[in-house]
Amino acid sequence: MPNLKQKTAKAVLFALFILFITFSLVFMTIEANHECEGEDCVICLLIRTIQLNLKLFIILLITAVIFNKLNKNNKNCLKRVCFFFKQFSLVSQKVQMND
Repeated sequence: MPNLKQKTAKAVLFALFILFITFSLVFMTIEANHECEGEDCVICLLIRTIQLNLKLFIILLITAVIFNKLNKNNKNCLKRVCFFFKQFSLVSQKVQMND
């Protein structure tokens, strides 16, 4: 059963990912030639935000693929990466400096 739950969760996340990308691209194409209101244009701000979100999702997707390949090759790789980030995070370094 856990395998079925994982496959369902992956399918739902993938569907949400595709839905977000589709909605973002449709919004950008519809609003590409809008009447700009000047420096504080809300639609321009939304378009820039969508572009940044798409770039972040691409980075997230590449990172997920790399971790998936590394995890298949080495089962403890993800644990080591998480330990590294916990050990060397900014919060943990601040706590260490205060001691």
